[in-house]
Amino acid sequence: MHVRFAPLTALLFVIPVSPALAEVPPVSLMPQTSPASLTAQLPPARTPVLESANPPPTVTVTGNPLGSALQEMVSPASVLEGAELKLRAQGSLGETLGHLPGVSSTYFGPASSRPIIRGLDGERIRVMQNGTANLDASALSFDHAVSIDPIAVERIEVVRGPAALLYGGNAIGGAVNVLTGRIPEKALHGVQGALDVRAGGAERERGAGSMLQTGNGRVALHADGYWRQTSDLLIPGLARSARQRALDAAAGGTVDQPAGSVPNSAARTSGGALGASLTWDTGYAGAAYSNHTSNYGSPAERNVRIDLHSDRYEFAGEARQLGGFISSIKWKAAYTDYVHREIDGGITGTNFLNRGVESRIEAAHAALGPLKGVFGLQVASTRFAALGAEAMAPPSATQTAAAYLYEELALGAGKISFGGRIEHASVRARADVSQIDAATGGLRFGTDQSGRFAPASAAIGLLHPLAAGWSMTANLAHTSRAPSFSELYANGPHVATGTYEIGSAAFSAEKSNALDLGLRWSGGNGASSSAAGRASAGAAQSGTHQGPHSLSLSVYQNQFDNYITGALTGRNRDADGTINPAGRLRELVYRAAPVRFTGFEAEGRLRLFDRLGASGGTLYLELRADAVQAVNRVSGEGLPRIAPLRASAALNYALARATLRIEANHSAAQQRVPAGELPTEGYTLWNASASYRFNAGSTRMLAWLKATNLSNREARLASSILRDSVPLGGRALAAGVRIDF
Repeated sequence: MHVRFAPLTALLFVIPVSPALAEVPPVSLMPQTSPASLTAQLPPARTPVLESANPPPTVTVTGNPLGSALQEMVSPASVLEGAELKLRAQGSLGETLGHLPGVSSTYFGPASSRPIIRGLDGERIRVMQNGTANLDASALSFDHAVSIDPIAVERIEVVRGPAALLYGGNAIGGAVNVLTGRIPEKALHGVQGALDVRAGGAERERGAGSMLQTGNGRVALHADGYWRQTSDLLIPGLARSARQRALDAAAGGTVDQPAGSVPNSAARTSGGALGASLTWDTGYAGAAYSNHTSNYGSPAERNVRIDLHSDRYEFAGEARQLGGFISSIKWKAAYTDYVHREIDGGITGTNFLNRGVESRIEAAHAALGPLKGVFGLQVASTRFAALGAEAMAPPSATQTAAAYLYEELALGAGKISFGGRIEHASVRARADVSQIDAATGGLRFGTDQSGRFAPASAAIGLLHPLAAGWSMTANLAHTSRAPSFSELYANGPHVATGTYEIGSAAFSAEKSNALDLGLRWSGGNGASSSAAGRASAGAAQSGTHQGPHSLSLSVYQNQFDNYITGALTGRNRDADGTINPAGRLRELVYRAAPVRFTGFEAEGRLRLFDRLGASGGTLYLELRADAVQAVNRVSGEGLPRIAPLRASAALNYALARATLRIEANHSAAQQRVPAGELPTEGYTLWNASASYRFNAGSTRMLAWLKATNLSNREARLASSILRDSVPLGGRALAAGVRIDF
């Protein structure tokens, strides 16, 4: 089998994957692991923030172009970085983020998984690299991997709820911004680097990443490389669920019932990047090139593998303190050349090509009394083609242009945010006379087609402080999204997912109205007499409130007039389109329906003990729960692939250098499913981890060990289309070392 080799991966062997992540304490609105455990892992060298009783808050710009501490964000947001990111990183973006509140995963096996936010996925969740679209084919289908490897990431910001105001209709459900640091934004002096090595887990991973940065105070250079290889996923028992095996038996039985592992789930991934920038006191300008390659199996089809390659060119810059009405300007642009081949039995059936450019320029205006804000322009142009006998959609071109405005009005310690976005989008499909529809005898893509849309979005939000560390938030948003080319023009087989997909050119822009209400609290005595306690409390602080105890609660409702989703019809087809009850492909038709998403997210953190025992450690309890219900407002039927109620509890014990953590993650049964889909059983997974940090001269090291699914429990994600044939991994042990110098 042909595997494309990423030339920049050679850097892995000559340089020690992202800039000195261990130097930044992981801070989030409600910490997703333990601030106590994670901060204690981080080295104090070159990290004065850990020595301060009042460290500066972590600032996020995704969802707020003015930059806000997480506690000051009006929209619900989470940040994953530092040691926490190293411990949570998996082979796919969806699995890496799946533990965050309100975030689940499409989970098409360990190699391909995209995040789902509040029940919304695909074209409604915008995945970005450094603020511009991460152009690939992952939103098109569950088997298409995101062309990002978490091992090469510095920081991930997640906005839960509509972010369409800033990023367009593809963020109607939320935004995920992956920050790589490949274009240095600040002056660098001397040389710094990192080496990350890891092994183990249910997928039997072997991986490494390296990074090197240098600069003379004016010119800054960056290089990184990474490599990862996994084997077939180890599972507790049979791959197919008991319900699915009963259906198999009723239909005459299935000869092959895999056990112990998931066939064709192994993967190989590699990539790297080179970046450079010119820095000055009030800005920077730079560019970077990166590539990413991956070859992985499709667990849905025993003989199908996907071989993908992505080349990305990024440009970014900022000019601050300009004076006058325009106080600063930021610009970003990225060009991506993406291709992947779906290889069936060693023969390429389809080539997916996606090439495009996106650019945005954003200007901040000078404060007008208590009012500050930004306005910007964003343009994008992409060309997609699926070439081969099994092409599911015609060649197409999508162009968008948009203008947006975001403003904040200070109200004492609170604020009101508001803004709007207007957009023009055109989607054109070109005829393809090579594709024959065997069912009708005609051409599947016989004519040119085009659609024009004018999505518009508006939002208003409120952050209001209450007494004694309490604050409340409220967000109201109207958003609109242009249908994608596949939703409009698909008409063909997609062998990797076992479906025959059919779109509708009659779709209009998808519209929704969303309301989100939140309550936050942070309190308790933030002072701690132990070193571990001081670091823990310091890392946990965000915004103006400080303390070892915190709480966050959000309730929301998102209502769509014409929600576009793919629904299985119960019919089967052959790859040539012939309707055949014994056909290997299930017919999937895109339809629009009025639907409603209602849910909640809650997180809490409580410091149980400080100066515990002779070692003087700190013990924290963390609690989390979320749920979403999605229904068709006409039929009352549940929507497919919706995560059930989830809850977790964790104990974290942090010392000056070592940490211990044990957690239980419970997922309830999902019985509310549409006709033709099977329900999923509930389960509880137990995990544990330990870490230890130490120094050797100026070199800082972090060693970690984690055990997952300690009870070896069979677990199936309700949000996965393969839940009845691909369970989560069984009991496993993984270890890694992070070295920073």
